[in-house]
Amino acid sequence: MSQVIIDNLDPEILQQLEALAKQHDRPLAEEAKAILTQAIIATAPPYPPEEEAIARGILSMEKQMRDHAQKMGQPIEPERPITEKDREQIRKTLEELKQLKQLGLSLGGLSIREAREEGRRY
Repeated sequence: MSQVIIDNLDPEILQQLEALAKQHDRPLAEEAKAILTQAIIATAPPYPPEEEAIARGILSMEKQMRDHAQKMGQPIEPERPITEKDREQIRKTLEELKQLKQLGLSLGGLSIREAREEGRRY
């Protein structure tokens, strides 16, 4: 494990750190580690909710389909924003997929993932 040395720490900060360590009944180094960990976690960008990741995936697929349709000279539907109704459908579908996954269903001996991959080949 790495070691961090902090030179010229303000004495007031050190006193507060020592007081917190005593309050939490842990050594000074452990208190400093806990504070640093909390600070890093607080500034880290949050992971998007699962439904947002799916919505972004849907938008990406729609863009790929539009690009392909354009290349093939096919008409393209205008873009529309994802509505709350769409988000609710995403949530519902996601929940249904989770339930199917828990059941361990297979299609002709294929898992859902394998069936999906097989469908992508056609």
